[in-house]
Amino acid sequence: MSNLLQFAQLQSCVDASFWSELASKKLDEFKLSEDPVPISGWLTATRYAELPGQLQFDSGAFTPSAQRKGAHRIPGMLLNLNTEDRFKSLDKKALMKQLGSEVWADICSGAAEKDPSLLSRFSLLTYGDLKQFHFQYWFAFPALKPPSPFSLISCQSLTDVYGADGASNIAAACNAWLHPSPPDTAAAAVPPPPPCWLLVPGSTGEGLDTTATAVPLSSGAPWYTPHAIYRDRSPGTVLLTTRPRGSAGTLGCAVSRTLLAWGTRHITFVDSSKVSFSNPVRQSLFEFEDCLGGGKPKAAAAADALRRIFPSVVAEGRALSVPMPGHPPPDLEELDQLVSSHDIIFLLTDTRESRWLPSLLAAAHGKLAITSALGFDALVVMRHGAPPLCTHGPPPKVDGGSHRLGCYFCNDVVAPVNSTVDRTLDQQCTVARPGLAQIAGALAVELVAALLQHPLGIYAPANPEPSAAMAALGPVPHMIRAQLSGFNQVCMVGSAFSQCTACSEVVVKAYNERGWDFILEAIQSPKYLEDLTGLTALLSQTLASFDEEDAEGGDESATKEGGDEEKDWTAL
Repeated sequence: MSNLLQFAQLQSCVDASFWSELASKKLDEFKLSEDPVPISGWLTATRYAELPGQLQFDSGAFTPSAQRKGAHRIPGMLLNLNTEDRFKSLDKKALMKQLGSEVWADICSGAAEKDPSLLSRFSLLTYGDLKQFHFQYWFAFPALKPPSPFSLISCQSLTDVYGADGASNIAAACNAWLHPSPPDTAAAAVPPPPPCWLLVPGSTGEGLDTTATAVPLSSGAPWYTPHAIYRDRSPGTVLLTTRPRGSAGTLGCAVSRTLLAWGTRHITFVDSSKVSFSNPVRQSLFEFEDCLGGGKPKAAAAADALRRIFPSVVAEGRALSVPMPGHPPPDLEELDQLVSSHDIIFLLTDTRESRWLPSLLAAAHGKLAITSALGFDALVVMRHGAPPLCTHGPPPKVDGGSHRLGCYFCNDVVAPVNSTVDRTLDQQCTVARPGLAQIAGALAVELVAALLQHPLGIYAPANPEPSAAMAALGPVPHMIRAQLSGFNQVCMVGSAFSQCTACSEVVVKAYNERGWDFILEAIQSPKYLEDLTGLTALLSQTLASFDEEDAEGGDESATKEGGDEEKDWTAL
């Protein structure tokens, strides 16, 4: 075995500037494209057998014409994927086989003799979480494996084999390879030879084979990356990747600052995330220092910021994930305790399903709940209606209508489910105009202020007449929808739905009777909510009625006017 010829293995070395440039190109050029992108690495020679040669990557890897003094350029391909699941599930063995086939084809065609760098091609597979500046990557260096290992036949000096002149020329070529220069200053007499040819000793039977070890690596941790990179990139990331996460996000910061102005002195933040480098430019309670060291917990950092702004405020931060349908259940009891011990609940989370349990708990405990949600240039702010009769008895009599107002889920005919599975970058985040959150946050707090000044409180009707004169701050709308595209705003009213999955009497009763066993069943199987509330039966009845109408109508349905079609949709 001592006579086997051994080959040094390449080792990748990725500079932080490479990830910064990749993030920039992902947002500005690649977007959602997963097409291969040509890049270059730089091979540096090593003088020591114990140390492998390094293939280095920096921001210049995306510039084909870039040169490096003392290094050899190696061409390769970058495959940047949109989701972590796609990164993990991609068939890496098939990718290696394809790369190896390309190397072998270049050898057989003679292309490798004209351009020896084709013998050292590589592929880089990446996935980047641009909100946290965390990247996962996997390098593929295809290595040709001969049918049998190469053996060392003999070891002789160059002078004995090639003579003094031949040995001198070979030594000069080796020195030129060890210390290459850019083309404009390279010595014309001694062109540098090919940098390397990746071979693996061993026996695999007939023909040539390729090998690889699929071990993904990660990089881009904020605590070791130069701060200047993130100062430059984070503001550019805001409009494309970031939206509110939990109660201490963009909306949470806007709401809490307005609450302080109204004299609120007890505020609790609930958020499970950490401050990232894209947050401070949008979220007024955070600073750049909060992003360092991996990022401070958002809830605690927001509470600290409020105390710095107004030392008399009693602010608290809880690092807590909100249980939601379709997601693994975290700690449940703590959220119930928080809802029951507070007077007003603001639902400022970034997914629909994350608002379900707080909506139910607010109804069960008779608390006022306010929801605020954003689109690109649209917003909705609404107050949830009073709890069902089974919780706190009948509401006081109100002139102008006594129907119960709906909650955020009263317009749904399906149970909330996991809406974040395998989402690409644009689907993971709300791309919103920067001023929208400040408007929505202000409207949410002003809605609360008007409601608290109304003598009927949570039972205040949405109809402004005739109870408007009773309210110190005027009528209290149920739902506010606004659009920045036309700078318009409209107030709407929605009645409570008897089969709502969050605030209906049957759901609140089930929670009061079964407690967290009911919540766990609803989280693990969202269809359970549909069966419990009767939505499943409602859908079946609706489809059956359509089938009966189609059967009775026969061919006449094809000649009906648009009014009949509208009637059908109205019935649905």
